[in-house]
Amino acid sequence: MLEKLLKELHEFVEERLWHVHHHPKNLVGALLVEITELAEHFIPETPISKEELLCEIGDVNNILLLTKDNLQVSIPENTPPSNLFITSQVLDLIRKAGLLYDHFLWMTDEESRSYQPVEEVSALYAPVYRAFITLTATLGIDPIAAGFQKLSLHRKKYPKELIAGNLNAYYERKKAWRKNPPESFS
Repeated sequence: MLEKLLKELHEFVEERLWHVHHHPKNLVGALLVEITELAEHFIPETPISKEELLCEIGDVNNILLLTKDNLQVSIPENTPPSNLFITSQVLDLIRKAGLLYDHFLWMTDEESRSYQPVEEVSALYAPVYRAFITLTATLGIDPIAAGFQKLSLHRKKYPKELIAGNLNAYYERKKAWRKNPPESFS
């Protein structure tokens, strides 16, 4: 299932000509943004539906997988269970993603585009992935299934015929979608 999702994610990106924007600094920055959006839902008294949570988990999962391929790192094995409260797990995930982002923070876009894999980045990526998988296990959510659901939504939200190579169309669709979100993302 993981390989099928990765293949579909890459096809989605290529069909919309977004691959030119997918270099390490941009992807890791997007990952940090998605993780903080997920974290917003764990603020006390912030209501969240299961569908909204699945949507956020799907975003983080898909960016994590695209980042993995872009950085040319492996998915770590053996994710230990956590005894932390959910909020602590979310904060731990943010902290670890921040450490990964720090590696790319001062790179220019050109330096990021010419990135060569290094062992240090693999050592920074692995804890982020493990923290995410631990969190989803605690929540009882299958991140791959959430990733497929989110990809399905993105196909509707960003049809390749309208979006391919047109950054303005992307931002207009994103703005319109936020004003009038669908009832369900499935």
